Order: sequence, then C-alpha cells, then structure tokens
Amino acid sequence: MAESQKNEPDAPLWVTLDNNIQAMSYKSIRVNFKNISKRASIKKPVNPHSFRHLAVTNWILDGLNEQEIKHRCWLVPRISTDVTYLC
Repeated sequence: MAESQKNEPDAPLWVTLDNNIQAMSYKSIRVNFKNISKRASIKKPVNPHSFRHLAVTNWILDGLNEQEIKHRCWLVPRISTDVTYLC
C-alpha cells in the first residue's frame, strides 16, 4: 500500500498483492479465509462475518456500550440493529 494511503480513512483494509493494489472483494477474502483454514485444519467456519461476531463479542465483554459498538461496526445510528444479533 502506498505510504499516502495509510492514513486515509476510506482506504481499503484488505488489498490485492499484485502491482495494481486494489481492494479485495468479499468473495476473494472469503475464499482466502477458507483456503487458509483448510491448510490449518480448522474445523469451524472461518469467514469475515465470524471475525465480526468475535470482535463484537469481545467488545461487549470489555464493557463497551451499544453506541460504541455500533460506531466500531460502522453502523449508522439511525439503524435499529440489536447488538445481540451481531453476537
């Protein structure tokens, strides 16, 4: 990733490793997770969504309130999403 993109809030989190350095699609990330988990002999489902659930669960255990969790999950405050669903 270019040095100028490191501090940009809209820069992608997951990027390709080729010379074009583009944002990876959700499908590409999911396939990579699946392949890595298979090589590591992990039996449980491993995908980006399961990492989201794990993060939210840890934030709840750390004592964050619902508004802080929604902010970290990039949820718009007007959306009535129950934090319980995210866990």
